[in-house]
Amino acid sequence: KRSAKTVSLKEFHAFIHALRYYIELAEIFETLDNKQEDDQRLSLRECRKGLADLEVWGVTEEKLADKFRGVDPWTPLIAFQDFAEWCVEERWSVMHLSMDLDSSDEEAQFADAGAALRGVAGIDKEDKKYGQECLSNIKKVTEIFKRADADRSGVISEDELVAVFCGLNSKITPEAARKLFVLADANKDGQVDYEEFCLWLFR
Repeated sequence: KRSAKTVSLKEFHAFIHALRYYIELAEIFETLDNKQEDDQRLSLRECRKGLADLEVWGVTEEKLADKFRGVDPWTPLIAFQDFAEWCVEERWSVMHLSMDLDSSDEEAQFADAGAALRGVAGIDKEDKKYGQECLSNIKKVTEIFKRADADRSGVISEDELVAVFCGLNSKITPEAARKLFVLADANKDGQVDYEEFCLWLFR
């Protein structure tokens, strides 16, 4: 029986993932923030400098324009907390997972989940055409694989995959995530290695 002060492995994995995202966003924020101004707020001009990094989080030029509509490009506006919440919201909004637990079409669910992972990794339709051997795609896939591999074992366990999907979309149940794990584990050894992960994303 767990005491009120303990956390489950799933909860711990979810915390680790959240911490990684926080650190990544903090690094992006510090890079974009003009050190000479040292105001700890970002202007439109500063955000545009790091658009490539922001696009990974679902923030496009159009969304930047909407966010700063009516504000002078040089005016510092967004503090870190608002910046982090905005980026996370935009990143997960690109995920359109429809996990119908009553559906018998598990292959369709698996394909949808793979598409969602590509979205999180920043792999668009054009990138997908070049496959997993493309250097740019290798970097993106490796990054998201490492995030999922919370214990750095070199493979993704069932608990780790469940933590990833339940953390990304609150509508996904652990049962639905476990279905995905079974499908991703092609050789049925109880874990998803890098090659199986790539096959999933580029199927």
